[in-house]
Amino acid sequence: MKYIETEKIELKRNLNDSFEKEVVAFLNSHDGLIYIGIEDNGDICGVDKLDETMKKIADIVATAILPNPQELVKVKALYEASKWIIEVEVKKGNSLYYIN
Repeated sequence: MKYIETEKIELKRNLNDSFEKEVVAFLNSHDGLIYIGIEDNGDICGVDKLDETMKKIADIVATAILPNPQELVKVKALYEASKWIIEVEVKKGNSLYYIN
């Protein structure tokens, strides 16, 4: 699969400080997908520490965003091109969300 960044798809090489802002933006505007382990040009680079990164994502969603959006955010690992990537599906919420 070729990944292309759009209004509803965000590509990230790795988990960084902008992740929370992107989740909040999708929660407040429209459904979206965030892929971690994908270069801006769509190439798959993979996630080095899959379990650790998925735990960090779960912690950010549970503690860094208010009100708690856990029921609106789904995180799953995908195996493509012999590499692990993470897909974060964010549904638009009914509240106004912000970074804690």
